[in-house]
Amino acid sequence: MQQCQKNHNHIFFGNEHGGKRGALLYGLIGTCRLNGIDPEAYLRHLLSVLLEWPSNKVAEMLLMERRSHQ
Repeated sequence: MQQCQKNHNHIFFGNEHGGKRGALLYGLIGTCRLNGIDPEAYLRHLLSVLLEWPSNKVAEMLLMERRSHQ
């Protein structure tokens, strides 16, 4: 089964690592939708503040934390 999964990752994402990254993005998008958060807006916000965000406040960027503030 592992070999079969690798073959499918190559088809859709170019290589095995691409498949893993794709799965992470699909999971993030699905979690956003389940929590009523626009995935594109969340990712735009996250990428715009990530470099300057204090490491001791990372929990504030979590999906569940954002949902409670909307």
